Amino acid sequence: MESPLGSDLARLVRVWRALIDHRLKPLELTQTHWVTLHNIHQLPPEQSQIQLAKAIGIEQPSLVRTLDQLEEKGLISRQTCASDRPGQNASS
Repeated sequence: MESPLGSDLARLVRVWRALIDHRLKPLELTQTHWVTLHNIHQLPPEQSQIQLAKAIGIEQPSLVRTLDQLEEKGLISRQTCASDRPGQNASS
């Protein structure tokens, strides 16, 4: 009896994340860090944190925690967003 497609996909996601986390561990990065850095490089430099969160598909508070970690590691910097006064841009 074959397992349902949903279960197979969920298992694939867990395996993928574990593999990426394992490969990034020597760099002290996680899959979440990698996805965030990748999207920062792919999006225009003036994107806001709100736009970045939407592109990644996560809530803004989760993104802020990730950006805080990346900033602490010296991998990104954040500046006040000119078009969204309270917002910030992230860049590497």
